[in-house]
Amino acid sequence: MKNFITGRYHSPIEENRFVLFCRHCRITGWRSNSAALASIGFLDRTFRLLTLSVVDYRGEVLDYVGDEGDRDVAGDSGAIDCRPLKCFVAMRGALAQASRQFEREFGAAPKIRGSLHFGPVIVGEIGDVKRAIVFNGDVMNTGARLEELSEKSMVAFWRRARRWNGSASTPPFAVRDLGRLPIRGRADGIDVIGLDAPASA
Repeated sequence: MKNFITGRYHSPIEENRFVLFCRHCRITGWRSNSAALASIGFLDRTFRLLTLSVVDYRGEVLDYVGDEGDRDVAGDSGAIDCRPLKCFVAMRGALAQASRQFEREFGAAPKIRGSLHFGPVIVGEIGDVKRAIVFNGDVMNTGARLEELSEKSMVAFWRRARRWNGSASTPPFAVRDLGRLPIRGRADGIDVIGLDAPASA
């Protein structure tokens, strides 16, 4: 809301951003209308819980994409003390702590997988009656495709995103080199690192 009021993105600008894509792992069996109704409450509760971690780590929610996996996109203009990765771990921890309550209310507990990318992003406003701030560029495209490579238990991120404070500092979590993996849109693939995130932050 602040960016709309200040007009920061009336004209498109380029910003360096860490972008964290979080996809909710699909719960099977929610196809009927009654189940779909319950799923909205499930997703709303999940995203509200995840947003608390985003705020705690000084990020911002860029968008909710209601596709097959229901994606939550968070952005951060800085990376002090590995904030983006810590945010993802905190998200998973919050969901783990709330899992029993989710099971009681919805019969299923939410789980997320994710990807992290860093680099220049073009940010601008679009629309008339309904205004929106959109984020475009290779970082967004590659980040979304990295998320397709991720598994339930890890966040996949590009090597370049390791430069947290302008140096090749090591994340405070165990990581493993996944090598060069094929990715849509890149003929030569991309070097990927996986984070085996713990169940709680």
